[in-house]
Amino acid sequence: MKKSILALAAIAATVTFASAQSHVVGINYRGADTMFTSDTANFLTNWTAGSGTSGSRLFALDFDATATSIYAIDYDTSEYGILDEVTGIFAPMGATTFPITSVNGLTAHPNGTTWYAMSGDALWVGDMTTGNFTMVGVSGPTHLIDIACDSQGNLFAHSLTDDSLHSIDSITGVATLLGPIGVDINYAQGMDFDWSNDTLYATLYTGGGTGQFVSLDTTTGAILSWEVTDTLDAEMEMTVQVGSAAPSGIGTPFCDPNSPNSTGASTQLTGSWLTGGGIAGGLSDLHLECSNGVSGELGYFLVGSSFVEPGLTVSNGQLCIASGPFFRYNVLGTTGNSVGLFNASGVLRNFAGTSSVGPAGAETGFDVPEALVGGAMTIASGSTWNFQVWHRDTPAGTGTSNFSNGLSVTFP
Repeated sequence: MKKSILALAAIAATVTFASAQSHVVGINYRGADTMFTSDTANFLTNWTAGSGTSGSRLFALDFDATATSIYAIDYDTSEYGILDEVTGIFAPMGATTFPITSVNGLTAHPNGTTWYAMSGDALWVGDMTTGNFTMVGVSGPTHLIDIACDSQGNLFAHSLTDDSLHSIDSITGVATLLGPIGVDINYAQGMDFDWSNDTLYATLYTGGGTGQFVSLDTTTGAILSWEVTDTLDAEMEMTVQVGSAAPSGIGTPFCDPNSPNSTGASTQLTGSWLTGGGIAGGLSDLHLECSNGVSGELGYFLVGSSFVEPGLTVSNGQLCIASGPFFRYNVLGTTGNSVGLFNASGVLRNFAGTSSVGPAGAETGFDVPEALVGGAMTIASGSTWNFQVWHRDTPAGTGTSNFSNGLSVTFP
């Protein structure tokens, strides 16, 4: 990694952060690799050095989506495990599928199951409870030093080569330049989102114990606010302890997130039991909701007995439900209709009957019927079915479409 000094002239030591206060945990790599804690509102004032040492070079770490455990990957061995915030002890759980001396960034997705890592200047996706990761694709810029995921599943990384912030496509791994950070960064760095407000924070290290704690503009890469950390003599990796605000529900997501739609977000499918699960009265007791869609565009629900990851590329997204069997719902005789339009808030609004326009107050989502496709098959207790939403994308008239994530549900 390059060794250089600040590219900018000296600036004021502190610009006050006007954000909520969230807990920060990290490792200071200057000296004995000790733990530290602080917060996002007053990072310098509330920075507290811990006594625990990790005993490993953990350049890739992040809280899980519940904000209860810090997962990390050892740079030298590529082992994965959990880092104790108090003692600093790293407890390896096994070997990952990464090459050794390669992983320098890790981030959790808010869905609670998906993890992303930067390794060898490529994006990898996998599961930190098993250590199994696969390479998504080469990102492009060299020395993408850390990666962070916002509350909508969007990925960002910053580069030691061009000192800039990049967005990362979660499907292809390709990096897109957003703009320069304005600081000549070197060696290990830290970056993470505060999911309570989607502010992107970073501990920028410039060499010789100098650096800054900053917030970054996710559209331009520019520093929005900062505190100079020279007095700490610290080179820091860090993570913000804020859990996912994604709605809880039943089922296991797959192909999550899917490709971003034209709003820049990934369309999100979630499920819930109407009364606690089961099959009764012609309905399966499963209610599906779809959000983060494209306002004014058509969408409908798909169902299948199996799925594949990655899915089949169709237009702008991934169709992940596989054949054997694979259906669009027959909605006759149910309380709703699987066809609808996304409202101004990006939520799929249900239509009555088969009308292409529904009343302004129409309910959202879809109550899944017991019978599938005209009664050709039915949902039985103990069976597992997989759901996904297809929808048109914009601009209108271009013939493009996209898909939500999938949701696999086992019925009581």
